[in-house]
Amino acid sequence: MKSSLWFECDSLPPFLASVTSLLLAIVASTSAQCPSQCDCEKAATSLYVNCRGKGLTEIPAGIPEATTNLDLRSNHIAIIPDGIFSELKLGALRQLRFDNNDLTEIRVGTFTGLPRLTHLHLAYNKISQIEDRAFASVPSLGYLQIYHNKLEKIGQNVLFGLSRLVQLYACCMRTLTSIDDGAFSHVGNLRQLILSSTNLQQPAVDFRLSFMPRLDSL
Repeated sequence: MKSSLWFECDSLPPFLASVTSLLLAIVASTSAQCPSQCDCEKAATSLYVNCRGKGLTEIPAGIPEATTNLDLRSNHIAIIPDGIFSELKLGALRQLRFDNNDLTEIRVGTFTGLPRLTHLHLAYNKISQIEDRAFASVPSLGYLQIYHNKLEKIGQNVLFGLSRLVQLYACCMRTLTSIDDGAFSHVGNLRQLILSSTNLQQPAVDFRLSFMPRLDSL
């Protein structure tokens, strides 16, 4: 037996019936592709996949390739397997929220396959190490949040490849005591840098800021 919705469609003029059927097919397609643990919301030029607070311990399979915004906040994910985003074919992703998880390190291969990513949120994890060139595979990144982690230093080439970065939040880490020489030489377009509530020595910070002539907020 047909549903009442389909009876209504059958009674519409041919053009409206075709449009309605197409919209229903798009909704059904999006729903079918959405991971069972997540909710998917499609707009004209974006696809938001919300997996927030689902008790996940790993990145779910079946994330639509057209996803532009992926929200994995407030889960229990401890590891991002190298190359996982390439395997999932998420090259269209522009915003990734990974705050409030259990990550302990960021490796060179962690974000491979995300050339269009502009916003990356890694706050409130347990990250104690970020490998040199770990962000080289996300050259479009403009906003990076790594506050409330357990970093002890920002290495010389940690920010390598981030020439488009305009905002960096690295505050609220009493473990952070040093920044290597040249660490900020890769982010000459940076406009906002937040390093408050750390154990960095101010003279050392002032010297390294000379690499960022466009900085207007500290």
